[in-house]
Amino acid sequence: MTLHVTNGDILADRLKTIGIDGYVLPWREVLHEGTIADYQSVDGVGRHTFNTDRAAFIDYRGWGRAEVVVEEMNQRDAILLDPRWKEVVLWLEHDLFDQLIASQVLTLLWRSGRAAHIDVRLTQPSRHLNYLTDAELLHVGRTPRTFTAETIAPYLEFWIDVTSHRPFPEPQTLVTPLDIARKQWLELQPGSDGLSIFDKRVIELVERRGKVKVDVLFQQINAEDGDCAFWGDLPFNARLSDLARKIPGMCLHDDVVEYAS
Repeated sequence: MTLHVTNGDILADRLKTIGIDGYVLPWREVLHEGTIADYQSVDGVGRHTFNTDRAAFIDYRGWGRAEVVVEEMNQRDAILLDPRWKEVVLWLEHDLFDQLIASQVLTLLWRSGRAAHIDVRLTQPSRHLNYLTDAELLHVGRTPRTFTAETIAPYLEFWIDVTSHRPFPEPQTLVTPLDIARKQWLELQPGSDGLSIFDKRVIELVERRGKVKVDVLFQQINAEDGDCAFWGDLPFNARLSDLARKIPGMCLHDDVVEYAS
């Protein structure tokens, strides 16, 4: 049997609607937000500990109740590691949000030993999956790239880098999706002044316009990032709220943000 892992519910629902062969599992995680620590182990206890920490952060943000979220995550992990799967297909894109999911999923499959017994594959869409027609989705699903130990290794390394919080250099080239993800991850990390490159980018945009609606700012940031856009509205709004509390002169009210230097 085949397990299809998607980057959320919208794509999962579409795959079910078009009759993709196999079981579809939406991976509901925003791993670029909040602190993530590596798994102490990937057995049931280790996964539950990791999920409990993540659920507490999601509850803090107001995105879900911790007890509900941790149960959903535990069930999700159990489905992923179920021995009945002969193939796991990752329906993921070339941005930070999706590449972090890929790194987490591959880490679980590798450390549990499941990767040695199944065919793990990655779709290679030419553009955002949600923009593809039904026929294009079916074609992408029939032509995924198979992972090898060599191609899984960079994802395992990326997971260790982001969960150990150790510094790593900015990629010199942006050839692979992981190169792009590494650059985007680094742009979210605070510098010596406490501000990230993303923070400064938002401040510059708001200062330039005087005041701007939050949804317009959200759309502009994602439009500038093009096919590598990764922001969802909830994490973006949370980041913006944090920034407004941090920066004197930045005000966020009634879905409008303004900044006076």
